[in-house]
Amino acid sequence: MVEIKYFVDNSKSKFLDIFKEFARDVDEIDIAVAYIREKGFELIRDEISNKKIRILFSLGFFITEPECIRKLIQIGAICREYRTGGREEPEFHPKSYIFKGDKIKIIVGSSNLTEGGFLNNVESCIAIEGHEDESLIKEIMDHFKEKWNSSKSREITLQEIEDYESRRREFEEKNREARKIIENYDKEKGYANSVIVCMTLEHDKNDVYNRLIGVPD
Repeated sequence: MVEIKYFVDNSKSKFLDIFKEFARDVDEIDIAVAYIREKGFELIRDEISNKKIRILFSLGFFITEPECIRKLIQIGAICREYRTGGREEPEFHPKSYIFKGDKIKIIVGSSNLTEGGFLNNVESCIAIEGHEDESLIKEIMDHFKEKWNSSKSREITLQEIEDYESRRREFEEKNREARKIIENYDKEKGYANSVIVCMTLEHDKNDVYNRLIGVPD
C-alpha cells in the first residue's frame, strides 16, 4: 500500500532534508523538472554522486543554468533536454523525483532543482513510498519513462550547452537593455509592469516584452 510519508512546504519540513533521506539508501534516481540551477545541484552533490542519475529538464526562458548541466555530466548523470514545439505547445513543467531501492520513494509537487525549491520557496510537495507494482507508483514511473523516451527528449551535448550559454548571455544582455527602456515608461500606468511581470505573449496584453527583447522559445 502506498504510504504518504511527508507533506513538504519548506516550512515545517525542508525539501532538501527529505531528498537526502530518500537518496541515502538507493542507487538510482530519476528526476524530471522544469529548471535546474547550480546552487540546487551543490546542495545535493554528495547525495547523487556515485549513483545512476537520469535527469530531464527544460531550457525554456533561459532559467536553467549551463554550468549546472556541466556539473551533472561530470558526476556521470545522464542529462536530457525536453524540447517543446514553441509558443503554441505547453511548456515542460513537471517536478518529480523518483528514488529506486527496495521500495520506490517519490517526491512530486512544485520544487525545481534549485536552491529556492529545496530550501527557501513556499512549495507544496508530497513524498510517498510504495512498491513498483502499485498503481500510483507505476503511473508516476511510467510518466517519467514516457517523457524520457519521447521524441522531444534528447541527451544534451557539451556543444549544445555552449550554444545555449551563448544564447542565454545574449538574452540577459537584451533583458538589461529592456529594463533601461522600462524606466522611460514608468509614468504610464500598467505599461512598465506588463514588461516586468510577463514572460509570454499570452499574458503580455501590450506585447511589450516581445517587442523589446523577444519571448524565448
